[in-house]
Amino acid sequence: MKPALHEYTLTTPIPVSSPPQRLDLGGLKSFRKKNLRGVEKRLSEFTTISSGSETRIFYELCYCILTPQSSGRVCDGIVAGLVKKGVLRDPESRRFELEAGLKKTRFWRNKSRYIIRAWERFASPQREQSLNGLLEMERDFTTPADFRSWLRGELRGLGIGMKEASHFLRNTGRYRGIAIVDRHVLACLTELDSEGGQGKGLASEKDYLRREEEMIDFSIDSGIPLEELDLLFWSARTGYIFK
Repeated sequence: MKPALHEYTLTTPIPVSSPPQRLDLGGLKSFRKKNLRGVEKRLSEFTTISSGSETRIFYELCYCILTPQSSGRVCDGIVAGLVKKGVLRDPESRRFELEAGLKKTRFWRNKSRYIIRAWERFASPQREQSLNGLLEMERDFTTPADFRSWLRGELRGLGIGMKEASHFLRNTGRYRGIAIVDRHVLACLTELDSEGGQGKGLASEKDYLRREEEMIDFSIDSGIPLEELDLLFWSARTGYIFK
């Protein structure tokens, strides 16, 4: 049975077959061919979340707030546990439980504050804004990158950088034309001898946009859709497709 559109449940890792020992373009394409069904299944799940309730979208924002420098699977488990206990229904009054639940993540004190701030702004009875309303504003922008830039401004003060904004949009079904870029992706691009993996890291928004553009170029040159690349790179290293 599929979870209701307001629920947050643990994400089931999708095992992949034949992860390449070393990435090259031929190996990546072969890996994609063998595991395309799993990649498409996960993308379809993200699209389903786009129709979720205000509460469900808030839970996904909480997940993306937690992920910087922390394990995605650990963060997924933390959010699912907090939801089950009802903590995220009012994290301000249950701050002690929230903080205790977040201690397996890095910078948990900051992240606790961000989640409470996000709840006050988007999920409390006195909320200032609607997350679904913000996401629906996508139609008013010419490009996905322009929309992401605007959305980051609306999510200010919540620890949301370029990667996290891209992650939140991807996980809520808005993954066309933007990329999730991090050091793991850059390492894979380096192994593929792509220009996108060369040079310095992601110290600024300008760096991120430049790396993203290089990733877009790689997507075009390789014929692999941009929205699939992060899932393929991650699963090639871990053995499973996650989020």
